[in-house]
Amino acid sequence: MAPNWMGVSAAALDIARQVAGRGHVVLVADLYGRDVRPQNGDEAGAAMMPLKNDRALLRKRMQAALAALRGQALAAVYTTRQAAFGFCFGGCCVLELARDGAELKAFVSFHG
Repeated sequence: MAPNWMGVSAAALDIARQVAGRGHVVLVADLYGRDVRPQNGDEAGAAMMPLKNDRALLRKRMQAALAALRGQALAAVYTTRQAAFGFCFGGCCVLELARDGAELKAFVSFHG
């Protein structure tokens, strides 16, 4: 899951928990890094714009998130049944992952 421009937030984690509660394994992509947690629109914009302006970097980070999901050992992850979804900026991230040729079953972008 690629979160919206607020990054890894309580709201993003709540959505991930809801999806996981339906029997799915969900990794929330931390596209900004562990020390960047926007608290308002100005901070979110400042974190997001470098990635929106450098699509190669955005794709690299999305590919890294996908590799982290596939490399983890906490839950069974079936490579033939994987998808990516995201909201707003996260939807843009999912579209970039698709454009980059990621081998996933589906790409779901909400208001991307």
